[in-house]
Amino acid sequence: MESSVKNVVVILAAIFIPCTAAYPNGLVTDSCNTMEPNHQSTAQTSAAPYTLQLSTTTYGPESIVQVTLVASNDTQFKGFMIQAHAGNNPTPLGTFRTKNRDAQLLKCTTDAAAVSHTSSSQKTKVEVEWVAPKANMSNLHFRATVVQVRPTYWMNIASKELNYNDGSHLVPALNQILIGTAIVIFTLLRV
Repeated sequence: MESSVKNVVVILAAIFIPCTAAYPNGLVTDSCNTMEPNHQSTAQTSAAPYTLQLSTTTYGPESIVQVTLVASNDTQFKGFMIQAHAGNNPTPLGTFRTKNRDAQLLKCTTDAAAVSHTSSSQKTKVEVEWVAPKANMSNLHFRATVVQVRPTYWMNIASKELNYNDGSHLVPALNQILIGTAIVIFTLLRV
């Protein structure tokens, strides 16, 4: 009789444990590689009612970019994860900083490489800051997974491309300005 009770417990655990894989506290580090929530459902294929907006179109080493996840037409959401990626490279780039208590930092390969929700409270907008790495990088985009309500979610919500610009193209122009200014000053001194 004792073994049949154990069998029932094992069967019930097998049925109910997958159903508890939601992350209302946003600690979704298990989803870092795929950005897919463990909701035992598939992502929506319709256009997402959410957008990722950036404060700029270019960045350089250690630049700070404001990243805002916004719901369209006040469509609320409960959960999210945001990362920055270059091309199809799955490794997140840079680090995030939070601006309020709706977001928290996640360690995905490195500290603060992603940001996610802190609770399942309804939200229409979340703002975070992204700090670019020191090393030269390439153009990139931000990606988000947004959970409207369990099990409804959208993946691969992409921002517009953020173009890398280290400022090196400004050096020749600056040199021309300095040479031109020196010529003008030299000419004025000779008069």
